[in-house]
Amino acid sequence: MTLNEQKEDFSIAYVQAVAACAGFDVTMRRRDKDSLDMSVRASPLKFLEIAKKKRPEATAWKGPRTIDLQLKATSNQDHLKSDGVHFPLPVKNYGDLTIRPKNRSYSPIFLVVMLIPDDSCRNWLIQSANEMTMRKYAYYKDLRGEPETVNSTSITVTIPY
Repeated sequence: MTLNEQKEDFSIAYVQAVAACAGFDVTMRRRDKDSLDMSVRASPLKFLEIAKKKRPEATAWKGPRTIDLQLKATSNQDHLKSDGVHFPLPVKNYGDLTIRPKNRSYSPIFLVVMLIPDDSCRNWLIQSANEMTMRKYAYYKDLRGEPETVNSTSITVTIPY
């Protein structure tokens, strides 16, 4: 397995762990043709539970129940700037992630960038008899509605902290 494949699998494991703790289901995409790696979905009852926390009178969830994700992983700490993570995204992925309109009919689609400590996977996961720690962290951004680009290879996306 290549280092990039290890990074990809680690970012998948991270999202699966976060979703499991939230009580959501994760579906992997077999083919990444339209820049979607996975979808996170909650049952209608789970979303109603979330809605009732904001509005106790809620009787139904009226928004989408699925969030689509494009996952990226990097150990390049140069992407960290004072105003956020500056990640060079291939133009094809950028176009796929920005084309979806922002409204209730469409599921949100997020770019998730996983920052990994370095290129040694021994530092990514620490486990003992008492705990398991996944290092470092992930940032996300909804790119729907962002402007088109005239770039030909990549566009740097800023994900605020």
